Amino acid sequence: MLEELAIIGIRGLGMGAIYALVAMSMNIVYGSSHILNFAQGNMFVLGGFVAVLATAAQGTPGPYAALIVLAVAWYVALRLFLTRTLTGLAISALSQDIEAASTAGLRVRRLQLLSFAVSGLVVGSAGFAAAPLMSISGDTGARYVLNGFVAAVIGGMGNNLGALVGGALVGIVGMLATYLVGGEYQGLVTLLLLVAMLVVRPEGIFGRARARRV
Repeated sequence: MLEELAIIGIRGLGMGAIYALVAMSMNIVYGSSHILNFAQGNMFVLGGFVAVLATAAQGTPGPYAALIVLAVAWYVALRLFLTRTLTGLAISALSQDIEAASTAGLRVRRLQLLSFAVSGLVVGSAGFAAAPLMSISGDTGARYVLNGFVAAVIGGMGNNLGALVGGALVGIVGMLATYLVGGEYQGLVTLLLLVAMLVVRPEGIFGRARARRV
């Protein structure tokens, strides 16, 4: 029993790391442009294709552990970038008020394009690292992007720590659902988790509640 729980936990965290990476990539674009970019699935699949070509003759050891390390590494890198560099601080300013940032002289369009590029790197690396765990096809990215979106909403849209926590929750709950009731119900259980969070805390675990205008 303990061994099974350990396997569920490791695999759940590994899958959750994929969702967290997708969620972080969505947060980057959302923060700079207030756009939800569901086209991230294309970059995810591209990363997977590259991995398949690069590792055709050799296996990839410990993919779940590698994914967890990758997610944490990207979180740290993005946090340092967004809080310790001038470019990162400028991108963070866009998430507060795009018009004010533009008025202050920031090159909004250029910063948004950079955000899309960084976002593509994050989600592409997720697809690369996740390739050993999935069969790659044109529509592979859709499920991962949807689960990544759920992770972002649960954690708090725009918050990368929330993306990590939300990804872990979605991954572990999904793996438990697969173990207890079957993989065909995993999507339903994930949806119920999202609905429950929207009812209890619509802004997400680490999200900030918006002030209501009277």
